[in-house]
Amino acid sequence: MPQPEVSVIIVTYQSADAIGACLTALVAQDYLSYEIIVVDNASSDQSAALVVAGFPDVKVLEAGVNLGFGNGANLGAAHASGRYLVFLNPDTIPAAGFLAALMAEQQQHPAALVTAQITLGSAPHLINTAGNVVHSSGITCCRGLGQPTATAPYDRAGTVSAVSGAAFSISRALFDYLGGFAGDFFLYLEDTELSLRARMSGYECRYAPAALVSHRYGSGFGPAKFYYLERNRYWMLLRILRPATLAALLPSLLLSEAVAWGFALKSGPRHIWQKLRSYGWLGRNLPRILASRGAVQSLRRRDDDFVLQTVSGELEFTQLAGPRLGRLVGLMLNPLFRLNLRLLRNNLARSKARAQAAAMNTAVER
Repeated sequence: MPQPEVSVIIVTYQSADAIGACLTALVAQDYLSYEIIVVDNASSDQSAALVVAGFPDVKVLEAGVNLGFGNGANLGAAHASGRYLVFLNPDTIPAAGFLAALMAEQQQHPAALVTAQITLGSAPHLINTAGNVVHSSGITCCRGLGQPTATAPYDRAGTVSAVSGAAFSISRALFDYLGGFAGDFFLYLEDTELSLRARMSGYECRYAPAALVSHRYGSGFGPAKFYYLERNRYWMLLRILRPATLAALLPSLLLSEAVAWGFALKSGPRHIWQKLRSYGWLGRNLPRILASRGAVQSLRRRDDDFVLQTVSGELEFTQLAGPRLGRLVGLMLNPLFRLNLRLLRNNLARSKARAQAAAMNTAVER
């Protein structure tokens, strides 16, 4: 059997109610050369057995334990043969032509991560995310959530802050160079961290609007999800950004803390506990965080001014607090977030100009 051009990797956990529809749509894709790999994270609902029985051409890897998304995806990649890797959530349904459209954009931009146009499973004419938006605080939101799929700018390909782990592609060479997903994150923000790590290494994230996939999207923030989002947000920032950049972002980080605590207090004791738990984990694991930072920083080829070019100073409060309260809080806080990011970008630009001038003077003196 010839080596496939594309390996599609799906990580399942308790996905028996969704994986069948996903694979049915995937095996029907009109694309000449691709394989499908399902990594099952020790599901107790017979997810793996369902795939084995119903889809004999799909390669199934049973992890035996719950590895989380990142490590599960890395395991799938380790067994993949394709030149390109496509990561897909089990609760997605790719539209006809999805894979061809995703690969068309990927092959035009081989040194990029390419994310699909992901629509709401409950309303496929509306966007779930058209690439993700990374805020200067590390909070990541869905770009275009709830907007019609055919409206500008979501109908055009282009650069975005980050890919969505629900449906994106990357070349095998770049995935290996970057070191794969941050498996220790376990759940949430692995896609954002990989996107920022790629950006720090000089690569970009692209959006392919013609690559359509619907997603059974849940917008809630339960206690466990809140814990992983808050823990991983700071772990990500500490891995990616330089200390001086983090210091300059302190006003935005303090504002984001106020936002997070407001959400925790509004949500109740379990969320308050999980926020405190995230602080405890970060404090206990500081040596581990610094060690992971060293490995990530060894990939740096661009400075933080490049990393921050696609980061937003606008936080999508309506996605966090609902339309009415979200608009009110956004009117109060977003001007402060924008100001902090603008000042930081100006400072980085001036520092870069001074460094370039000093380098030119040194060259002339020699």
